Amino acid sequence: LGKKRAELAGAAEMKKLLNQLIPGLFDLLVEVVETGESLEGEVHLESDDLGKCYYLTAVKLGDACSITIRDLPGLKQSPLKSMMELNQPRTSIK
Repeated sequence: LGKKRAELAGAAEMKKLLNQLIPGLFDLLVEVVETGESLEGEVHLESDDLGKCYYLTAVKLGDACSITIRDLPGLKQSPLKSMMELNQPRTSIK
């Protein structure tokens, strides 16, 4: 995320940063912690007029969660799509 651990310690700062990446992501991660149900799905992000595709997995870990983000190389330089589509995670709570 490009920040030091100490900079991410505050919930407000973490919420702001995560929601800049993907709107609503912080609330989805809170749901993972509260319910114990994992979160997984594709995430599309814009970079230099190209869309990049990642696969995000979040699981409950104690009273927090662990997030893994993998680059999906086969889809990583797809044409730029609408901002709304790029910022909407395609997720399923399992």
